[in-house]
Amino acid sequence: MRPLIVVALLVLATIMAGCSGSSSSDSGDKPTSESVVDKVGLIQREDGAWRMSGHDSLHSNRINAPSIETPEIKWEKKLSHRILAGAAIGEDGTVYVSAEGERFESAGHGLFAFTSGGEQVWSLALPAPIRTTSLLQGDSILFGSYDGAFQSVSLAGQRLWRYDPEDLSHRISLSSPATARDGTIYFGDHGGSLQAVSFDGARVWSYATNDYVRAAPSIARDGTVYVGSNDGTFYALNPDGTLKWSFETGGRIDSPAAIALDDTVYFGSADGKLYALTPEGVEKWAVPVGKGLMVFTSPALGHDGTIYVGTTGTAPLGSSQPQQTAAFPFMAISPDGAVKWEFPLTQWIRSSPAVVSDGTVYFGGWDGTLYALTPQGELKWELSLGDIPVEQAIEAPPAVAHDGTIFIGTWDGRFFAIGESE
Repeated sequence: MRPLIVVALLVLATIMAGCSGSSSSDSGDKPTSESVVDKVGLIQREDGAWRMSGHDSLHSNRINAPSIETPEIKWEKKLSHRILAGAAIGEDGTVYVSAEGERFESAGHGLFAFTSGGEQVWSLALPAPIRTTSLLQGDSILFGSYDGAFQSVSLAGQRLWRYDPEDLSHRISLSSPATARDGTIYFGDHGGSLQAVSFDGARVWSYATNDYVRAAPSIARDGTVYVGSNDGTFYALNPDGTLKWSFETGGRIDSPAAIALDDTVYFGSADGKLYALTPEGVEKWAVPVGKGLMVFTSPALGHDGTIYVGTTGTAPLGSSQPQQTAAFPFMAISPDGAVKWEFPLTQWIRSSPAVVSDGTVYFGGWDGTLYALTPQGELKWELSLGDIPVEQAIEAPPAVAHDGTIFIGTWDGRFFAIGESE
């Protein structure tokens, strides 16, 4: 009977180990009828939170929320000189957004927390600009800034820890953070590296590219970390920081990749193409977006697999010539690489799109207008948030709450909540 007892004990140990593993996910939540497994593999409630750049670590830029049929500005705040980063939305509806003062000044920069109704909960003054969308992880808010720091504060705005790279050339700059299912936090820096730190701020590893990393990393379900660099190379890294593969493009890569349900990876490049790669790094297709154009935004993935992306010019910021002489299409591309439709604008599109439940797509234009398109590419509505290009342009991506409210900032430092007209 002893062999049978041993077998039974082994089976019981295996079952208990499996149960223990399932309950040790980052969120600590067990799957219930009120929970879902998100696209990274974390167990979390379907609470409508928009916790990071791109909504989730796959950068789907997609949320289950109702669309707005008749838009109305619910509230507006003048925060500082400029807003370039998107907002993050917590489970309780609190909205977190960063704003910056003058670039070379040590005042006017800050992180702000608002209720969904527009009441300011707190603000945290910082000595350097913040151009990253905050990451909400557990009871912490994580973000990088221009003074070379990556830091964590509590949901009440209390400072928790600060990570300073040894080499100040590795200034945290424009790369928003993302998190993996084991709690590791990833972000790029101006020194050209992808950094990995633990949830308590300890350095895990750093991988060097050949130029600065502006794009936020995206995390696949198997833990692969994808990130593009200004060196024109798209990198796939293992969770331990070793190179899995790399893919060369003809231009810098400014924005995060979006990872589809079949694990196809989509990203744009300054060479004027939107790329689709397999998880092994093999090119499936590359779609040119137009002569003299580039892809600055992160793609958004529709529920039917459609890829949405905006285009922009290659002239320096502030130049009015491209807007006056060229068309900049917002594009919908099918998973096989066929262009489904184009919606042309006369201004740059540098705001990454967001998609809601019925397929409506939102994005901001360089003309200070928030656009809503149907899944067929028809204009649903447009809402002007400013009429002075560059000064009131929209570069920040929209963040959408569970009730459909859209939160977005402009270049002149104003932050808006847009909901259904009453």
